[in-house]
Amino acid sequence: MALVLPTTMIEVPEGQEWIIDMVTNILVEVLASIVEQERQTIRRRQREGIDVAKKRGKKFGRHRKWVEKAFGMEYQ
Repeated sequence: MALVLPTTMIEVPEGQEWIIDMVTNILVEVLASIVEQERQTIRRRQREGIDVAKKRGKKFGRHRKWVEKAFGMEYQ
């Protein structure tokens, strides 16, 4: 995924490109912080939902597959 920032279309006087780099870095840091906070919120809510479901007796994971006893004997 590419992040296109509006600063890429700005003409900057020669020798002052560092200002655009600084602004770009700040924008990236702010956006990364927001995304990280959202992800933590999602994980917390997901964990709360799983805990509630487990307390209600909800089973998680796939069902056990039935295997004949003879199958295991073939590989011993």
